[in-house]
Amino acid sequence: ETSYQKEVRPGRMIFCRKVLLISSSSFSSNDTPSPPPPSPSPSPQQEQQPKKEVNAKMLFVNGSCASSTQYNSLMTSLSKLLLLLEKKNNSKNIIIECHLFDFPGFGQSSPRIHEQSVYAHDELIRDLKSMILSTLDIMEGDDDDDETKMKIEEFSTSKTPLFIVAHSYGPSQTLHALSSILDDHQDNNNNNHILSPLKGLIFLSGSLQDAPNNPMRNGGHYIFYLPIFILSYIQNILSTAFVQQAFSKHTTSEKLKQEALSMSNSNDMDICKYFYRQTKWCTTNEVRQMKERMMVLFPLVLVIHGEEDGIIPMENGHHLYDCLTSAAEAVFQNKLSSSSTGDENERNKERNCQDGNSLVVLAQSSHQVMEERPDDVAKYIFDFMMQHINCG
Repeated sequence: ETSYQKEVRPGRMIFCRKVLLISSSSFSSNDTPSPPPPSPSPSPQQEQQPKKEVNAKMLFVNGSCASSTQYNSLMTSLSKLLLLLEKKNNSKNIIIECHLFDFPGFGQSSPRIHEQSVYAHDELIRDLKSMILSTLDIMEGDDDDDETKMKIEEFSTSKTPLFIVAHSYGPSQTLHALSSILDDHQDNNNNNHILSPLKGLIFLSGSLQDAPNNPMRNGGHYIFYLPIFILSYIQNILSTAFVQQAFSKHTTSEKLKQEALSMSNSNDMDICKYFYRQTKWCTTNEVRQMKERMMVLFPLVLVIHGEEDGIIPMENGHHLYDCLTSAAEAVFQNKLSSSSTGDENERNKERNCQDGNSLVVLAQSSHQVMEERPDDVAKYIFDFMMQHINCG
């Protein structure tokens, strides 16, 4: 793993991580491969990467006020699946390049700037656009700079498929960022469009603003109208309430819950208030307009939602999926036969369209599905991605 602070625009610093998930056959016979969990320093395997072709790229987008560390368990599970695939199919040189980051003011991004304008919706969307473009290896610069525009227009479509994984509020931000990229590059043709490498959207515990029965409120919860000193005083109460709702009662790992509590308590409440008061969820109409503009470029969709989500109801995930896929008539089907063992996996449901889109409802899981059920989430993601990964 490599990590660094990146200045995406003057004065805006983002903490970035790049992690390579590598199958064992990507190593020489003298190497001793093992699943590479995220670590603070580069590994010997990472130094070999420039000599090898990357089979896929993944960009991970955090939810509200979150840290990229919430994806660590999922990354480890994905790495294990790569090893299993190599052993089963004798696949060669499988490398997945993963990009993770923390939005300004959160996680390990530093310094934290205590100004409301920094956390405006449009500013954060510009940050996310920057991360999408850099993951696509597109030269960054001032959006209004003619030279930068010219170089972007000369972009030659990458052969490496990109998958964006986003959690909670992250899917809404991702859709807004992609729509903004479309605005910037309306004249690109489909065969050489800047978003041509984008092959999949993987949305975990997401929602649209106008979800039936459970609409998401722009501007955050009313509690963020309270003065900052009061929010700071009750921060631990708020964090504890979040953890209780974000993890299922079936999730028994106290270590996992304590880590989530510590992460939430590490946030500065003035920044949280600035962030939430300016949230703006993507709407159904915006998704439809975006699909009409992208047409054949619109990627495949995998939506995963916890059945017991206490933050964003499961029904919102259904609505999100239907809007993204226009698959209102798709049929639910049990993927695993029922039995008397009581195994929670037997109640998992997957909703499939013939074109490869998928909605997965995970039983006995809440909002933090990628932390509660990393192996299951990784398996669904991996199977979804394998539609586009060339294993050589």
